[in-house]
Amino acid sequence: MCMVGRCGCTSAGAASDRCMLHWASSLEELAMVSTLCLERLILWRDDALHWSDCKKIKIYSTPKLQVIGYLNPADHVLQIRDTVIKNDMKASAATVVPSVEVLAMTIRFGVHEEEQMVPCFHKCFPGSITHTRSTNEANLEFWKDVGFIQ
Repeated sequence: MCMVGRCGCTSAGAASDRCMLHWASSLEELAMVSTLCLERLILWRDDALHWSDCKKIKIYSTPKLQVIGYLNPADHVLQIRDTVIKNDMKASAATVVPSVEVLAMTIRFGVHEEEQMVPCFHKCFPGSITHTRSTNEANLEFWKDVGFIQ
């Protein structure tokens, strides 16, 4: 399934969809409710199109979800079940999606609020390998401060 276009909010595809590409739209909310077969969620933003990306990503029932990319703390508010993920939150059973194996994020290093969300997002996907891409110069001090994430 590929979503391209402009609208207010939507629920992600059919229960049998395995991959979803959300690209070049100005959705305010994308909710994955009863997407039992969804394995990959790709959030792609093409700055050349001058469209904003989806603001709120809601994950409810996605037992097979393995890949999420590119989650961006500047653009996305992550909600898992009924909990909006915020800085310095403690992980709990309600805020964890254990099936995710790969988490890709776009980060503006040097923007403190965005840097602080990296460990928060990572705690929600504890079994994942995290890949980051930077939209500016990498801040090596950030990685020293993050340390080990349990």
